Amino acid sequence: MTTEPYYKQLPKFAAAGLTIKMQPWRFSCGAIDPADPAYIYRDLPALDIAFTADPTYDKFATLYVVPTDGDNYYLTEWSNEPALAQTSNPPTEKWTADIAVVPCLNITIPAGAATLQVTANEFDLPDPPDPRRDIVSGGWRVTAFAIGAQPAGYELLDAVTHASAFPVSLGRLADGEAWYAKKEAA
Repeated sequence: MTTEPYYKQLPKFAAAGLTIKMQPWRFSCGAIDPADPAYIYRDLPALDIAFTADPTYDKFATLYVVPTDGDNYYLTEWSNEPALAQTSNPPTEKWTADIAVVPCLNITIPAGAATLQVTANEFDLPDPPDPRRDIVSGGWRVTAFAIGAQPAGYELLDAVTHASAFPVSLGRLADGEAWYAKKEAA
């Protein structure tokens, strides 16, 4: 069974003027196969969320979804006016640490407008690249490659041979990978 966080799910919604009309939909996470014990789902109810436009400044909102009992949606709203700015992070203490708070919709309320601009987040986006997987430190370029598939000029990272590269902050290796180093051109 494959355990992953989210899978090609798009929220079901319609925007009508300054209102978002969330349609009922099933949000699942934890595993793809419903028979897997890690599979979690919630049937999310229909919900209308009304916004107001600021006559001068754009406003922004993020609708989050989380598959817990109780509150299944959480909304943050902020403005591009510095005096009205707010932090857009949802309060993770509302939910258990093993359930992610997932950004569902990004909403822009243009200044003085009568219509929302809504972008849905597809929930299976890949992790952003880890900048620590290809770094230069102490004159060495340190990069992860599949074992045996490193390009010419790279050698297996060794603490003694490549001592000038340390200390170096490296990301996680995938199965079958190793760290390799190559002298960086001056």
